[in-house]
Amino acid sequence: MPTTSRCTAVLLASKENGTSVPLRIFVEVLRAGKTVGGPDEILGRQSIQLASGESVVRRRKGRYQVLSTGETLYCDDPAAP
Repeated sequence: MPTTSRCTAVLLASKENGTSVPLRIFVEVLRAGKTVGGPDEILGRQSIQLASGESVVRRRKGRYQVLSTGETLYCDDPAAP
């Protein structure tokens, strides 16, 4: 069965120079129910991307790294993974 991804949050992160960058948090939906977040829905792993689609990895809570450039991003949002 094919999986899909759903954007569950958009958080603002900061670059070293202070520029803000939105981080998009996605979760894989392994099985969709009749309603979003319903009891039949099974969620899989989480991924993080920039608005451009570039992949971002979580280094620790509030610290992320853009895979293509190695640039470190920071986010102090309490909802940040």
